[in-house]
Amino acid sequence: MSDGMVRGVVAALFWASMVSLFVGIFRWEEPDVLAWFIGFGVLLGAAYAVRYWGRRQGGG
Repeated sequence: MSDGMVRGVVAALFWASMVSLFVGIFRWEEPDVLAWFIGFGVLLGAAYAVRYWGRRQGGG
């Protein structure tokens, strides 16, 4: 995977996690709010995992 593609995937996962966080904050009163915060953690963790993998492969 090229360096630009890794950065694109990381950016997409990061911003998807931010959307999940904001939705969770604005839906605080609802019973399914925990799912949004779990999604936030999973997406953010995936972004850092892809970033780490890209660096291990010799990317920037």
